[in-house]
Amino acid sequence: MYNIDESGHGIRFKNLNTGEDFTYIAATYFEMMLPPGNYVIDGIGAPSGLLYPEAKPFTFTVSRGDVKYLGSVVGDRDLLRLLKKKNIPESEAYCEVISYKKYGPIDYFIVDEDEMVIDEFLQRHSEINRFKIRKDFMN
Repeated sequence: MYNIDESGHGIRFKNLNTGEDFTYIAATYFEMMLPPGNYVIDGIGAPSGLLYPEAKPFTFTVSRGDVKYLGSVVGDRDLLRLLKKKNIPESEAYCEVISYKKYGPIDYFIVDEDEMVIDEFLQRHSEINRFKIRKDFMN
C-alpha cells in the first residue's frame, strides 16, 4: 500500500521486470539504490493524494554498478519559481525542460539541476567519485 506524508510528498517507482514497487516518502530530495531493471514512475504524491500518469509515465533503466543523475521532477507550480531562482527568463523555460508528462491535474517536468543536486549528493557520499556519476534523464 502506498502512503504519503501529510504534505503529500512522495514518489513511487515500479520495476517493469519484476513488478516490484519502491516508494520514497517525503521526496523533496531523494536518492535510492534500486536493483537493476527498467522502471516507471507510476505515482507522484500531492496534497490531494497519489497522482497517476494520464498517458506514458517517466521511465528509466538501472544497470548494476550505475550511479545516475536522472533529473529533477518539478511540478508546474514550482517550475516558474525554479526558473526565477536560476535567473532564467520565462520565455526560455522550455530550454531547461528535458521531458514533460501529465499526472492527473498537474504537469510534471524533468529539469537538469545537476550542479546543485550532484554537489549535495557528493556531500552525503564522499566515497563516490564525481566522474562515476552519469546523466541519464528520465523520459
